[in-house]
Amino acid sequence: MGTRFMSTIEAPIHHSVKEAIVSAQETDTALILRRWSNTSRMFSNKLLQEALTVEKTSNTGDFSEIGPYVSGKRGMFS
Repeated sequence: MGTRFMSTIEAPIHHSVKEAIVSAQETDTALILRRWSNTSRMFSNKLLQEALTVEKTSNTGDFSEIGPYVSGKRGMFS
């Protein structure tokens, strides 16, 4: 539902991002955090692929291993 709100005229998001959301297919996304029963669907990109690798290869299953990839801090503007 949040994705629909992001695509509205009133949302303060760049028009190109809105167009990408509207034109995306389900195959342009991937499910993440399944291991921790907090499944989320996200656009597939390099960061998501790295996070999925960590999720699949983690021996401990400790959330702190994937936390830096999903916290929202990585890639933020200073």
